Amino acid sequence: MPVLLAALFSMPAARAEQEQPQADDIEVSVSKVGATVIVDVGMPVKASLRSAWEVLTDYDHMAEFFPNLESSRVVEQQGNKLRIEQTGKLAYGPLSFPFESIREIVLTPYSRVHSKAVGGTIKHGEAITRLVPEGATTRIFYHSESTPNTWVPPGIGPNLIAGRTREQFASLRDEILRRAQHERTGAAETRRTPDPRPAPNRGTASGESASGSGAAGPGQAASSGQDTSTK
Repeated sequence: MPVLLAALFSMPAARAEQEQPQADDIEVSVSKVGATVIVDVGMPVKASLRSAWEVLTDYDHMAEFFPNLESSRVVEQQGNKLRIEQTGKLAYGPLSFPFESIREIVLTPYSRVHSKAVGGTIKHGEAITRLVPEGATTRIFYHSESTPNTWVPPGIGPNLIAGRTREQFASLRDEILRRAQHERTGAAETRRTPDPRPAPNRGTASGESASGSGAAGPGQAASSGQDTSTK
């Protein structure tokens, strides 16, 4: 998410009226303390903890499902510590605003992602994303404190950031739900597909003759000592 802030900080605040419709159940709060912009987000998603985690940490494919993100890749990894590089562009009519983000990530599966800006459009910035399971729902909490390289107007700037943040989280949730549905569909098809292998011969497995009851009859008579002849 810090890459979103990096992009917003490079945009003219006068474009705030172009915000997209908001998702009502995604709670976003944006405030400023001096030059620092503070963003808090709470979002429920009806998916498992693991499904949400896998999308949140799929840095090599984020450009496929995050709007305005052109590239995203892991450039270095040591265990649960990663370095991420992301670039993108926001376009409004004939104007476009490129942005870049270089971050160090520390993962605590499956509960916490700590992100620190070390280069790009953000001068200073840290963010923590937490995942909390609530039955069949996973709730995602995000908190960031960032200092942009450009001035953010105190009124329109935070409003624009809130709208765009909500839009980004809505895209994130859509991808989590899409993958979760794909996994459920695949699992259901696997359960419905009959096993093409022939059923095992239970008589053979239990020590009986594979030739069936005709061969087993005399064997049973001999072992039990019973006379099977017709009286």
